[in-house]
Order: sequence, then structure tokens, then C-alpha cells
Amino acid sequence: MPVYLLIDTNILRRLISKSGISYDLLQLQFLVKERYITLMAPQVLLTEWQKHREEERKILINTVKEFEKEGRIRQNIHDPGLPFFQEHLDEIKAKLLSQLDVMDELLAKYAVSFEISKEMIVLIYNQHREGKAPFTNPKK
Repeated sequence: MPVYLLIDTNILRRLISKSGISYDLLQLQFLVKERYITLMAPQVLLTEWQKHREEERKILINTVKEFEKEGRIRQNIHDPGLPFFQEHLDEIKAKLLSQLDVMDELLAKYAVSFEISKEMIVLIYNQHREGKAPFTNPKK
């Protein structure tokens, strides 16, 4: 029987690695596709993702630009590893951006979408006010 996982926008964005391929995202993808986890996504999250997706894409493109800048620096200092670096730059860019496609697929094909009801809002407020999960602070 699958475990239900409710995901919010902050967690969704944290799953996108800014410097490489997110191991957590790949794990989530596997667990969802193999039906170990059922992804629950409020309708508002699906709407927000379109905006956040573009923001994440811009961040990832900036990361690629930093890599390209590093390539120019390597070229200026005649780094012997430059050919290898340049050869794999397109692959790095594709892998970084592929995270967005993975998230799109998870949300479009596998997520169970639902509207947030007034009862849910009251429950969330009460959980927060009482310091119950998921609003608990880890002990220091």
C-alpha cells in the first residue's frame, strides 16, 4: 500500500538542485513511479508551479552561465582539462534543466490533485497553533 505524500511549494522548489542532479528528486521519481508513494498536490500548488518553474529555470540557466564563465577562465589559464569541461557543458545544462521535466511529469502524470477546503484550512491552523506536525520545531 503506498504512502501518501503531501508536497508544498517550498519543498517542491528545494527538490530542484541548483548545482547538479538532485538525488532526492530522483529518489522521489522512483518511489512515485513504482507506486511506493502517492504524491498529493493541492490545486494551488499546480498553479503556482507554472510560475516557480520559470523562476527555477532562470536560476538553472544562471548556474550554466557560471559554468561557462569558469570555462572562459580555464581557457585563459590554458587549463589542460578544458576540452573535457567544454565537451560536457551541454550535457550538464541538459541534466540541470531535465529536473524541471521530471517535476512536470510527476505533477502531471502521478500527482493526485485536490482543492483545499475550509475544513482543511481550520485543521491546518489548529495544527500550527498547537505546534503539532508538520509545524513542530526540531529540538536544539
